[in-house]
Amino acid sequence: MHQPYHDPFIWHLVSTILVVAGIVYFFTRAYLDYLGKEKVVVCENDRTPFSLHHKDEESMTIATDIVIANEGKQCCTIMDAFVRPLLPSEQYDGVFVRGRVVRHDAEREDDYFEAVLIERGDKMSVRVEITFIPRNGKPIDEALAAVPDFLAELIWEETGRTPWHYEKVSLHIAGKEVAKLAGVEYRFD
Repeated sequence: MHQPYHDPFIWHLVSTILVVAGIVYFFTRAYLDYLGKEKVVVCENDRTPFSLHHKDEESMTIATDIVIANEGKQCCTIMDAFVRPLLPSEQYDGVFVRGRVVRHDAEREDDYFEAVLIERGDKMSVRVEITFIPRNGKPIDEALAAVPDFLAELIWEETGRTPWHYEKVSLHIAGKEVAKLAGVEYRFD
């Protein structure tokens, strides 16, 4: 009795299909690698120093402008962006710190970040805002005079030819700089 899986024609056909599939895969990968991917970077040298954005008896907001560039070969989409201040109450309980990202071309009153396309070679500017709200009954100036150094992470969700993923960059915020912008003498213990 003849077994079909021992037939030389079937083995030749299967091996030919596998070789053709391998060649197609290789050339497809080479072509996609040639086309490239998106590459989103924060232009550290283009960041402005923090400046006073708003201050009253209830809060103070400082801000910096940051340039985000797509240095890759393909268009990318920034789907979301937010700021996470890293100043827990265990480190300093005098202020509650809150952050947000504002697109200059689509300013909103809420904390929603509208998705944006960045073509290859293009840049966009965003404003990172850090708001300090006094806690535990402290007056704003007293609370801001003792803020320690801390980090705030600018986190964004991006996609392009690569699956969506999060990237981040850390911004150092000096307590002396916060006190100076608040117009008070720094006295961190």
